Amino acid sequence: MKETLALVSVGVKRIGMRRRWGLTPKQSEVLLLLYDRSGRIVPKNAIMFRLYQDADDRPEPKIVDVFISHLRAAMGRDAITTVWGRGYGLTVEGLAMVREVLTCPEDQITRVPRARKPASSSEFASLGYVKVFACMVRAGKPVTQTELIALSQGAVSQASVSTYLRRLRGGGLVVARSTAQRFGLGRGPNLYELTDKGRKIAADAEWRHLMGMTEAAE
Repeated sequence: MKETLALVSVGVKRIGMRRRWGLTPKQSEVLLLLYDRSGRIVPKNAIMFRLYQDADDRPEPKIVDVFISHLRAAMGRDAITTVWGRGYGLTVEGLAMVREVLTCPEDQITRVPRARKPASSSEFASLGYVKVFACMVRAGKPVTQTELIALSQGAVSQASVSTYLRRLRGGGLVVARSTAQRFGLGRGPNLYELTDKGRKIAADAEWRHLMGMTEAAE
């Protein structure tokens, strides 16, 4: 009976968070964990355990960074604090925001305007974007699509690399230029390189952490 009531309670909380910030169930679960441990820093492995303890196939721990990024985009960057190498926690402001939703009658919960994202965040909708972008940054020079696939070490499929490159180009982070060389009847492969905007994002400390380019505890 207690278990059933607990599940119902969690479901109601998730509904409230979806109505207020448009959060998905997993995003809500991360936020609830941070709220339950308010005043403490929650390590990444604890968040992974809460989300995927019953899953046979777990994603990479860096997915936690993506969840946190989405939460900040929805609630505001000052709602969650990061302690590098240790984990995440709610700030006083974030704690008050969650408490307000959890204590507000369901029919009175209204959607708040989505907080403006930092200029870099909109280009990283999934881990695949992060991986492809990180490979380009680590390469440090123009690369072909084939070279990118090799650099990803099988983490991203050929079809996915093509899709991510196209969308990163659409976001102004990557530019393609033809080698303009013919080999027999064919044309040389395109070379992809970061734009000024892409290099600026690559130098940002938060995104360097997200790309796994700083030493942080998993």
